[in-house]
Amino acid sequence: MRQPVRPIAEAAVSALLRAISDGTTPDPTEVLFHPDLVIRRSTGPAPSRPAIHA
Repeated sequence: MRQPVRPIAEAAVSALLRAISDGTTPDPTEVLFHPDLVIRRSTGPAPSRPAIHA
């Protein structure tokens, strides 16, 4: 998954600046971001390895 880092940071900074300018504690807010599914070769099953016997 690729998280939308820039929009998350912008929303956080905006909420923080709003709280500082208002001098109040912000109400809890739910903000939804849409991550991207990134399909890579590393997302497949782990390669099988021979068992190590001690």
